This record gives sequence, C-alpha cells and structure tokens, in this order.
Amino acid sequence: MGGYSTNLFYLLWRMFPELMVEKAPYRAEKVFAGQYGVLEFTQKEPLRDNACSIGGRKAKEIVSEKPGISPLLLTDFLLENSVFMRLSDISEKLPPFREEVVGVDMLTDQAEAYEGLERELRSACRQALARGDRSLLGALVNSLLAYPDGCRRGEEVFHPHTREFVAGAPPIEADLLPKEEKLLDLVQAEVSQGRKCLICLEHTGTRDLIPTLVERLEKVGISPLILRADNPPVAKREDYINRLGGYHDVMIANPNLIKTGLDLLEFPTLIFFQTGYSVYTLRQASRRSWRIGQDKPVKVYYLSYLNTMQETALSLIASKMETALAVEGDLSDKGLTALAESGSSMLIALARSLVDKQDVPGLEEAWQSYQQESLRADTFMGDQEPVETVTETTTTITQGDRQRTVTVTRIVRGRVYPKGKVGVGYVGERRLLFKAGQVFYKDRPVGEYDRTGNGQINGKAIQLQKDGNSFLLLELKPAA
Repeated sequence: MGGYSTNLFYLLWRMFPELMVEKAPYRAEKVFAGQYGVLEFTQKEPLRDNACSIGGRKAKEIVSEKPGISPLLLTDFLLENSVFMRLSDISEKLPPFREEVVGVDMLTDQAEAYEGLERELRSACRQALARGDRSLLGALVNSLLAYPDGCRRGEEVFHPHTREFVAGAPPIEADLLPKEEKLLDLVQAEVSQGRKCLICLEHTGTRDLIPTLVERLEKVGISPLILRADNPPVAKREDYINRLGGYHDVMIANPNLIKTGLDLLEFPTLIFFQTGYSVYTLRQASRRSWRIGQDKPVKVYYLSYLNTMQETALSLIASKMETALAVEGDLSDKGLTALAESGSSMLIALARSLVDKQDVPGLEEAWQSYQQESLRADTFMGDQEPVETVTETTTTITQGDRQRTVTVTRIVRGRVYPKGKVGVGYVGERRLLFKAGQVFYKDRPVGEYDRTGNGQINGKAIQLQKDGNSFLLLELKPAA
C-alpha cells in the first residue's frame, strides 16, 4: 500500500533515523501509515442468497490511504525539530507596508435611516435578551454592518425563529454613496501611478454589491476582474488570476477567497470596502501582496462609515490584533490565534457594544495603538541582555525651596557605525538606520535623535556617545 505518506515516510527516515527506528521499521510504510496517516477501510459484502451461511464467501475488506496526517506526527517528530517563523522575521528586505483607516461620513438621509434602524434593533434586542433570547444578536450586527453600503435596497429584519418583523429601514436613492466615491478616488489615484488595486468586500452573496461596484468603476473607465467563490474553481484560481490579471488594473474579491494560498504581488494596493468582523481573515487577506518577491511599497486601506457598526467593528478588530501581537509570540496566524479570534466571539462583542453601550476605543486611536504595538513587537528596546552599564548619573534639581534627585543609568544597547550621511546601528541582531535625525527599522520610523545625539526609540530615551570610529547606542533609564 504505497500512497500519500510514502514520500514522507522515507523523508523522515533520512532526517530522524533514530526516531523512526522506534516508531516504524524501515520499509514498513503500512505501519507508518496506520499510525500517522489517514486510512479508509471499505468492506464489500457478496450480494447473493445465503451469503452469510456457513461456507459462504466472507466480506472483502479494502484498505486505502487518503490525504492527511495524524496530529501525532507533530508531537513525535516535528515540534522539537522545527523553527517557526513569521513573515516579519524575514521582512527586512521587503518593501514598506502601510495601513490606513479611512472614515467616511454618511449622507444625511442615509444617516437618519441608519439611526432609526439602530434604535429599533437595540430596543428589540434588549427585550429579547430580557426573555433570555439571544437569537437577534446576529441579525443586529449583520444588518447594521450591511445597511450603509446596501441602503439602496433598504433593510428588513425578521426574527430568525418566529419570522416576526423586528425592524426596518427605507431604501435610499443615491447615484453615488460617499464610500463609493472615496473608493473611486483611491482607485483612480493608485491606477494613475501604475499601481493595481485589489478591492475586498464581504457582501458577495445575498447582499451582493459586486455589480454595483463594477457599474461605478466602469463609469470612470476601469474594468475590474471579478473573483467569485465558484468561478473559477479553487484549484484553478491562481492560474485564472495570472492569466487575466494582466488585462485589468483592478480585481474585486471576497477576502475569504484570497486569505490563504495566493500571492497577489501584482496588486500592491489593497482596499477593504468592507471588513466584516473576523480578525483572522482580515490579517491573512491584508498581507496577500506583502510577500517575498514584492518590489513595490504595499498600501492597505480600510474604509468604514463613521459612527456606525462598521467603525465599531474596525476598532474592535484593531484591539484584538493588538492583543494577539502581545500574546501569540512566535506562533503562526493559523493556530491558536485563528481559534481565539473566531467570528462568533467578535459578533457577541459587537452586539454588546451596541446593546449595552459599552465603551469601544475610537477608530483612529485603536488603529494607532495597534500599529505602535506592531512596531514594538519588532523593535522593542531592552528585550535583550544589556552589553554593559556605562555610567550612573545623579542630578539634584532645585525648584524654590524644594530639591529632587534624579538618577539616570546609561545602558549600552548596541553600536552605530557611520557610513557617509547615515549610520547603521545594531541592537542584538536587529539592524537600525540612523538618517537625517530619524531612526528606521525595516524602512519604518521608530524614533528620532538630534545633533547632540539625544533622542528616543519607541518612547525610550537614547543617547549616541562617540567611541573611537563609531558610536555607542545608550539607553537612558531613570532609576525606579
């Protein structure tokens, strides 16, 4: 029975022969497949009279191997012999990556209709929760996320079990909605610079917005490539994009279709017209263009209507991303993170933020905090053992009849080497660039310094001190 695990079996024998001797003898592929593979057992019963009588033919059992592996393979062979790396660990040579949240105000009629729908839904949900009925929470979140973009068709919400009418909002007549106008402005600006755009949106099924966006784009002379769940099939998706992508400056897709398995290097600008509330999907899809081989700066725009559930969703996503960066360490984006950031937990958080009027960080504040935490996760000063402590300075400051003593410890964190008009610094294995009063890490500004050598990196005070042909990079650490 040779099959899917045969190549893996002999590969593991070459890599870990001492382990394989204990688990599966050489040339014993069946034993290995039974322990670490996926087997399908099929029994064929003879279809004739007296098939089960004495002397009758017995059922024939067929064993076949299927794609897949047992989790035991990870624990027995791979975990203790693997190095887990994220893209950020090897991204020093990648181009800059920038994310920007774009908030858009609704039309007056659109805003009034949305506020009315929100009031009705909030009231209905509170009454349902008082009865112990949580089934309206999903309708509340999905309707409020969807209505601003699909307001031309209106919105009607029915109870998922009783089919009773709960709330509604009237259709709004508008040739061009504010977020659509902002989308067109961004696309035209990027395309004029020779940058192809990928537009991501959640509503591609029941509330399909793709025809509306295609119509608006074609009016300004842009014909987009459309990626659907069933057209093309998954196996032919990459070939479809490679074959037709060259004829289009814009592609429209649901982020669930591109979040894994595709490298979309030809689309350096990603515009999320809608984001949904899945942290895992958003994190994966937003990095589709920022891959090894990309030679253009990557821009990601997130569009949302201000003072709506869309803004709340983005704020909560940013907070969740910030938390994920703090707790996931070197784990990949597919393991515990994907389970912890499931759509259901985010949906409940969105519903609670509206029904209970819980405080949610402002959109701009939340995303700035997330981006700062992202930088700190890559370039945190002081996460390594100090090279040495140089000096400890105590200063007495007199203010009127009061005095206070300040003690500052200067800790060597690295060294900076001048190269022309720039300086190249090293903090452990991390490479920093000192140029024109700013400090850069992976092409992103992380600090600044002045002509005296004083400055900061990630909010930590630093000083550059001349030492022969180079400079010591000192952290100025006040005593506790």
